[in-house]
Amino acid sequence: MNIFSVQKSKLKEMEDEKKIREKELEEVDKPRIYYVTRMICNIILCFILIVIILCLLYSYKHIHSVVKDDCPKVPEEQKSSHLWEIRSDKLKAKSFLFGTNHIHYEAVWDSVSSTSKEAILNADVIGLERTNTNAKTPFMQCYFLENNKTLQDVLSPEAYANFEQYLKGIYTKMITIHPRVKLDPRLNMMITDTLFNRFMHLKPFYFYLMFSAFIQQFKESLSFQAPKIITLDSYIEYLAIQSNKTLVSIETEESRCNPVLAEINEMSVIFNYLPDISFDDIKAAEKSSIIKSSETIQRYRCGILRKPLKTNRDRYERYGFLPKDYNDEKETEAIDKLIKRIEKGTLEVRNSIMALKINDFLTNNADLSHVFAAGLDHYTEPYNVREILEKTYGYKIVEIKNN
Repeated sequence: MNIFSVQKSKLKEMEDEKKIREKELEEVDKPRIYYVTRMICNIILCFILIVIILCLLYSYKHIHSVVKDDCPKVPEEQKSSHLWEIRSDKLKAKSFLFGTNHIHYEAVWDSVSSTSKEAILNADVIGLERTNTNAKTPFMQCYFLENNKTLQDVLSPEAYANFEQYLKGIYTKMITIHPRVKLDPRLNMMITDTLFNRFMHLKPFYFYLMFSAFIQQFKESLSFQAPKIITLDSYIEYLAIQSNKTLVSIETEESRCNPVLAEINEMSVIFNYLPDISFDDIKAAEKSSIIKSSETIQRYRCGILRKPLKTNRDRYERYGFLPKDYNDEKETEAIDKLIKRIEKGTLEVRNSIMALKINDFLTNNADLSHVFAAGLDHYTEPYNVREILEKTYGYKIVEIKNN
């Protein structure tokens, strides 16, 4: 073997050793690179999580932008704690009336007094206007026209043409304010089916009720950027279910489906005064990236009762009607008659039945504590449940003032 062959062999060995060392270094570096990469990813994920949490805290702060410190000063007689104790010698446990509002619970729950929350959490029985267990279709059948008729069958051609144009205008506004309605086929189908199909089978007055609730829910879903709004009533029901409390309804089909609101001919006048619905409040909230607290939310949070209705205009606006001329005698007469029927049907009849049901529950279960949660108007407006319980059934109703 010559010297060149030896050198060549040594060079080959050196190259092989170098390759082995490089391979070993690669194997050593692989986990190091992996761990460095993983650490960087974790840092990025933590940063994103912190940003999300800060955004949620910022949103939460603005959801509760109306705080008690911002409440206007009003006379004590115009303020309410929303909680009343029901007193009677025949009751062996404490029971209460609690005034709710059909608005997003997150906007008002922190303003509910600790006394009210304690009463709800400690009650054996929670009574609501209606629970989800009895809010099924059979309960609502009285809302619909008979024989599968539609509003087109009961309104004059001219009235129906104006009404249809009105609905199309509202639908156009919905698309304008919320492009998702136009872009999401399922959402679009749901809204068009509700407005132009299902609602068309409702009796005139029940159309007005359901339509008003539908628009309000649409507005709230925009404000809170949530697909479904959990109202204060629903949240109380949820708390009751989580605590295994007994849930009862203080309304019946009779109270919702009373004959006062059933006459089609008289109630069809409602279509002459449908409100001009605006979504400007939602636009303002979206532009400023905050949730605009409505007057209703502020009143509830601050415990301020609605002012008494002093003029016809006050009454018209309370119920959402827009007369063409507030001074037109014929028009105001029609509206007055309509509002009297609404007040009688939605308050007097319903409140009488609520009071009857509350008395039945208390009489049959005197040793259990109850909280009857219903819309605040049922406890504060004229001919309210509190008055009926006192005058008709002999209870003493005492407001529990906030500390």
